[in-house]
Amino acid sequence: YMAPGYPIKLPDNYRHNVYKAIHTFPGPGIYQILMQDPNRNLGVKNIPNSVNVVFAIKTTFIINGNIGNNNSPILLNPPKDKAALGHRFIHNPVAFDPDGDSLSYEISVCLEQNGKPIKNYTLPPYSDTLYVDSKTGDLIWDSPIDTGKYNVAMTIYEWRNGIRISSIQRDMQIEVFKTENSPPENPESQYFCVEAGKTIIFTLTTIDKDNDRIIQQLFGGPLILSNNPASYIIENSGYGYSKLKFEWNTNCNHVRKLPYQITLKSQDINED
Repeated sequence: YMAPGYPIKLPDNYRHNVYKAIHTFPGPGIYQILMQDPNRNLGVKNIPNSVNVVFAIKTTFIINGNIGNNNSPILLNPPKDKAALGHRFIHNPVAFDPDGDSLSYEISVCLEQNGKPIKNYTLPPYSDTLYVDSKTGDLIWDSPIDTGKYNVAMTIYEWRNGIRISSIQRDMQIEVFKTENSPPENPESQYFCVEAGKTIIFTLTTIDKDNDRIIQQLFGGPLILSNNPASYIIENSGYGYSKLKFEWNTNCNHVRKLPYQITLKSQDINED
């Protein structure tokens, strides 16, 4: 059933739906959950006759007492983005695993009815490369050579003790526009190692050479923790820059083997 409070209308004709269900499985095994919805948008360039092709995504997981309880990864960055013709495009789903399991990523084929790969599906055209970084989850499209709507998908694998225990798929539409606007420039990646009980504080400054105003957003597991989550504020902003301050008062409950990932997404407001 549709969860209370949904659907939610979002900008640019997007809609956020949440469905909930409770199911009791008969016993241990490998199971698959499939969601499908007719149909995809009209005019998707890399899916033939896209308006008559079913949209489908699926997750596969293992039920096994030896593995223990498991939560699937949560994708914190919404699957909506725009790209600029001739400019490098990067999208990260910001996958967070509540159990601290390892994650890996690969590019995959978009699915149609019954979860089957779409016939004659092709990757969007690119000038140099299009791939998903297996460790970080970055979908890198370098770079679009034509305008229009395209669909791409990636599979996210969950690992525990060297065993693959689940996989989920992200399928998203990217619309490519021709523009003279230059994208904002984010700072280089940073890495922190902190002792539990200490506070992490850092700032991230984004600049825009066109002097447009900038919207900065952070996504990541520390921001959604039920126990003492991290937070951030926009400390200073103006034409051509925005500075964000991140703060996290850590504790022993936050200790885990794998690092936490925080992703900064910056969007300029081009007023021309």
